[in-house]
Amino acid sequence: MKNIFKLQRICFYLFIVIMVVNFIFSLSFMTDYDDLFGFELEANKSIKIFHDNMQAFNKVIFYLSLVGAIAIAVVFILELNHKVPDRFAIIVISAIALVLAFQAIYSFIKFGSLMNEYKNVNFSYMWLENSKLDADYVYEPKHLIFYLGYVVNALVLLISIAFPSVLLISHKDYIKQGKEEAVLNA
Repeated sequence: MKNIFKLQRICFYLFIVIMVVNFIFSLSFMTDYDDLFGFELEANKSIKIFHDNMQAFNKVIFYLSLVGAIAIAVVFILELNHKVPDRFAIIVISAIALVLAFQAIYSFIKFGSLMNEYKNVNFSYMWLENSKLDADYVYEPKHLIFYLGYVVNALVLLISIAFPSVLLISHKDYIKQGKEEAVLNA
């Protein structure tokens, strides 16, 4: 029982750290792409469409990451760092984990489609709408945030599976131990 409870505490703290990282990632997702905002000319239409798609995706992952941020408060309220979980706690954490798993899977799919769209964007006319750029300016695509997104969402998916699983095992182990003690005391 002590080993599983130790694992529960480790998952508890990992859950908190990963949810904080997930929230920070959702806030900073569009930072590298601020130079793609505000294009209106027909020649830069692909940039505008890409930026709008990124903005819509960013809004979704931000709201889904809020679920994770709120979940931090929930795990403290349920006292999962120093108590064996009851059924209610397992159900609540499992529901939160389902939303977070959806976020991770949705993000994996969307990152792939956005990266493909990014490859097809024509950046050669950016200088027409940005007085700071020369006509021979070459835009360098930035993929780091996508790769970080894959890593962050992989961690979200892993903890979304591991934390409720460990809580369920801890709960079942506690009940099993209680039944064994009841038989011994009878």
